[in-house]
Parts: sequence; structure tokens; C-alpha cells
Amino acid sequence: MNPKPLLSVIFSAFAFASISGCNQPARVVTDDRDKIVSIDQIDVQDWSNAADQVLQQLFASGALETAPMKPARIEVTRVVNDTAQRIDTDLLTQKIKIALTQSGKVVFASSDTRANEVADYRDFKAGDDAPRLPFFVINGKILEIRSSAGSTKQSSFVFQLNLVNTVESIDAWSGEAEVTKQGTRNAKNSRG
Repeated sequence: MNPKPLLSVIFSAFAFASISGCNQPARVVTDDRDKIVSIDQIDVQDWSNAADQVLQQLFASGALETAPMKPARIEVTRVVNDTAQRIDTDLLTQKIKIALTQSGKVVFASSDTRANEVADYRDFKAGDDAPRLPFFVINGKILEIRSSAGSTKQSSFVFQLNLVNTVESIDAWSGEAEVTKQGTRNAKNSRG
């Protein structure tokens, strides 16, 4: 009996088992411990972490209570992406808007053109021509700092936000959150 065909069959079976064993079926991830951690990019859990950090700082500061009218009217102006990757900063600002709105301390000025046209028309019909201006605006920046030592890579993402009092044009509050990730390769999250 020729051993070459038998070796070929065994090798093929081993290769197939190895390849199919590495594949995982897709599933819905509901636990942070199972989420993927990418060293060099912002993951979904990083947005939540950063939003939580800056919201805790903002609520603790008491800055929202300085508005003369409650709830305070706020508008998000611009959050600058100063990272090496293309990101949608709404992933951060929307989480912050939801939490602030749910707190009952603020309302957000709409950026929807049609909604603003309708509101302006209603004000005009009612004889009220005073503009609806926000008492606060939120702006900020997202920065990225990378470093490495041997085969270990580290990426830090810094989320800076400012709450500006528009009456006095001063920063009523400034906050910062940092998310730092380190490793030799991307992996499943091992926290928990």
C-alpha cells in the first residue's frame, strides 16, 4: 500500500478541521466581557465609557444649575476629530444628549431645519420675534496618542468637552475622559 495517498487524506482532514475550528458563527453580544477590544481604534464600549466619565464630571460640577431658566437650553456645536481615524463624533454626543435630556436638567436646541422653520413661523404668527437662543453650547475635541515598547502597542483616546455659557461667553465647565488600550494584538475584552 502506498503511504502517500493516506498521508494526503490525513493532512487534508487535519487542515479542514483546523480551518473549520477557527470559524465562529455570528452572534449578538450583550456582555461587555465579550466585546472586541481594538488597540488602535475606538470601540463601541469606549464611546459609552467616555460619555459616562464626562457626564459624571458635569453633573458633579453643578454648572447646569447656573442657568437662569430650567431646564437649561443647550446646543451641541462642534466636536473636532483630531485622531488618525475617520469617526462619527455623534457616537459620543448622542449618548451625552440622551443622558442629559433624561436628567430633566436640559433641553437641546434642534438642528433640524424644518423644525426651526415651523417654530419661527409660529413665533411670527404669535407676534413673538425673540430668537430662541441656547444658554449653553457644548463643544470639544477627540485626540489620539499612540506609543509602543517592543511588540506592545498602546493607544490613548482623550475626549475633551466644554460647556460654554453663551451670555458671558465663558467656559462654565470643562471635562476630559481618557480611554487607554494596550496589547500586542486586538482581542476579545477580558474585563469582568
